[in-house]
Amino acid sequence: MAFSTSAALAGSAPSTSHGEHLSALIVLANAAKPSSTVPPPSYDKKCESTAKTQIALDRCVASQIAQLDDELAHALAVEATYLGHSGVANTQSKWLGFMKSECSLEARPYTGGSIQPLIYGQCERGLVYNRIAEIRSVVTSISK
Repeated sequence: MAFSTSAALAGSAPSTSHGEHLSALIVLANAAKPSSTVPPPSYDKKCESTAKTQIALDRCVASQIAQLDDELAHALAVEATYLGHSGVANTQSKWLGFMKSECSLEARPYTGGSIQPLIYGQCERGLVYNRIAEIRSVVTSISK
């Protein structure tokens, strides 16, 4: 997303109670949810049911990530037209660092095992999918 919750809250009027703070978080969370009119990201899921080996599963997830990367690049380009290229590039750079750190953490218990690349790839696929949906939701809300 192009903004952080803490930054958005910091710019708002100070809350006087925990309930008001929670209400502000709920409003922000709902704003970040993709609306039903925003098309979800897509990738070919067929290979998941036909892959018979670990290598085939790894290739399947890698192919899905490549498909989502194309959609992410397009979503970022559209977002940049509304929010500015340098801001979007800076945010995306930080998000990529988060994604790598998060997926490394999730895959850590499987280090040395043949399933480790698949766990990392599934994490990456999920986070990229969600990132695209968030960007599309933001763009839809600011372009109305």
